[in-house]
Amino acid sequence: MATQSVSSPVEIESDRPLQEAHVRLLAKHAPGTHQRRIRWSGGETQVLELGADGPPVVLIHGGLGDAFQWAPIMPALARRFHVYAVDRPGHGLADPFDYTQEDFASVGRTFLGEILDALGLNTVSIVANSMGGYWSIFYAIDAPARVS
Repeated sequence: MATQSVSSPVEIESDRPLQEAHVRLLAKHAPGTHQRRIRWSGGETQVLELGADGPPVVLIHGGLGDAFQWAPIMPALARRFHVYAVDRPGHGLADPFDYTQEDFASVGRTFLGEILDALGLNTVSIVANSMGGYWSIFYAIDAPARVS
């Protein structure tokens, strides 16, 4: 499935309180952050984007987290980088995802590659923690030319 940007907001009604909390968090810690939905072969996810100039850096959160955890440090990073914080599948405001039916490392490699393609990023720095780091390592091993 081809990846693409999706402009429609999250339509899951139960996510509304989470969406509202995230808007308040971004207003407080990372004003000017753009939120958008990105399609990948496993569904849609949310990407937070801040910074106009500089090389791209992609932030990948750990298990049971979400992209909004990066909000407090995004403005500092955005002074030097174009920052992208991504919700991993099934986390934050990403579509639900059943990990029990998939090879975890394979999902991570596919997800990161397709998200970078959708964002039009050829080579990036990746900052990650916990499971996000695990996925990033597998991706960097498979696609070393895309990770700086």
